[in-house]
Amino acid sequence: MIISCDKEKGKPPPRHPDAMAVEFMTPGQIAGPYSVQVPAGSVSLTIMADGANASDMDIVKVVGPTGESLIDGGNNDLIGRNFANGYGQSAVEMTIPHGGDYGFPPGEWTFWIRHTRSREPEPKEVGIYADVKPAPGSRLDLNLFIIASADVASQAQPILNQVLARFQTSLGLMSLSVGEVEVIYLSSDEAKKHTHVDVDIDFDNNGQPDAMDALFMMSADYKKDRINIFFVESFGFQGILGIAGGTPGPQLVQGSANSGVAINTFGGITGLQGKNINTVATTMAHEVGHYLGLLHTTERYGDAFDPLADTPECDVNVWDTNNDGMVSSDECAALDGPNFMFWSTASYPQEDVSDTQRYVVTLNPVIQ
Repeated sequence: MIISCDKEKGKPPPRHPDAMAVEFMTPGQIAGPYSVQVPAGSVSLTIMADGANASDMDIVKVVGPTGESLIDGGNNDLIGRNFANGYGQSAVEMTIPHGGDYGFPPGEWTFWIRHTRSREPEPKEVGIYADVKPAPGSRLDLNLFIIASADVASQAQPILNQVLARFQTSLGLMSLSVGEVEVIYLSSDEAKKHTHVDVDIDFDNNGQPDAMDALFMMSADYKKDRINIFFVESFGFQGILGIAGGTPGPQLVQGSANSGVAINTFGGITGLQGKNINTVATTMAHEVGHYLGLLHTTERYGDAFDPLADTPECDVNVWDTNNDGMVSSDECAALDGPNFMFWSTASYPQEDVSDTQRYVVTLNPVIQ
């Protein structure tokens, strides 16, 4: 484990050094086609567009080697639920396959990117990326950012070690292990603005609080083959435990408005004890699950589910026994309430993981 503080800021690195293309796109513009050759034996293809401060980037069309469309215009369900052209996200990513119900043949894959909308009409610089994964992975490396709190390394590290140990147990449910970890203490004036994250302001209208955009952009100077986890003291006055920058989040670049996961530490790492240590660790696993491409097995209102065939669904029309229009973990205890990707916490362990959930996360390019 490496421990560091704010890095000295020199000349900023090129924004998109590894992109297959860089476009300057106005709102409404479609760029493409872009082609990627997928060799036989490959396990996944990841496509990403990073629009920096553009408010909504979409992967608007994907065509496989045999001519079949996986995504086509505004239809988001040709291959089951995905967020490739959903609302918001300045950086959008999709890993194919994202479930177990369709094939991934080798050959030429083609895709198009759309800059759907922004507050300003000026062109935005958009980096376009593709990554072909040759084999499944099992190791996750981390950048852990401690945000401008009273925590100091000597006091926080023993408790952070407990959090990481419990996180490793939760991550093991997905057949993943923690690899390299760098702990970064951010104490700049910019970081101090977001110790308590304002979740109510989304001026750029990208579907995520502006404070989260600013936090995730702080990852720009750090290793890109890791997931960034930002520990904050609170999310305003709302009972939010964690927020992921995307489902999935962008893996091929750092410093985008969606590059990370933010976790509530209830006032700081050094004050954590007992139940809250476990809550922080299990929230990390849940939000990392989102960032690697896993949706809630059942959403709050019991009318939307993940696209995976081997996860149960808790239909509001059947299981809403108190008639409040939602499904709770108690009402869904016999179904997917025990799954670690159920929409809410529970009074019982949530440690179920399906085979397809394990399969999906191993295909993500950040998993080594």
